Amino acid sequence: YPFYPTIKNYVLDESDRNFVLDLRPYINTAPHIIYESSSLSRTYRAFRTLGLRHLCVVDRRNRLKGIITRKNLDRNYLKRCLKHLKIYEEYKSQKENEGNKNAFNSISEADL
Repeated sequence: YPFYPTIKNYVLDESDRNFVLDLRPYINTAPHIIYESSSLSRTYRAFRTLGLRHLCVVDRRNRLKGIITRKNLDRNYLKRCLKHLKIYEEYKSQKENEGNKNAFNSISEADL
C-alpha cells in the first residue's frame, strides 16, 4: 500500500508559506448549493437526482457555511448525529432548569 507522509514530515520555510497556487482552472465556479434552512429530505433528493458527491451549504447571502457529502447522508451517520443532538438538547435543558433555580447561575456556551 502506498505510504503517504503526514503533515508533520514537511518543513516549510517562509518563502513556501507565501507561495500562491492558482486552482481556478480545476475548480467548479458554479457548484450546486443548498440553503442552510433546507430540509434533510430536500438535501437527500438533490443528491439522488443530480448524482452529487458533495453539496455546498450557504446562508441567505450565499456565503459558504459548510459542505455536505454522501457520507453525511448515510443512515448510520445520521443516527449518530441525532443521538448527539438529543444529548446536547438534554444537557442544555438541564442547565436551563438549574439556572431557573439559581438566578445567579450564568450558563455560557463554553460549558459545553
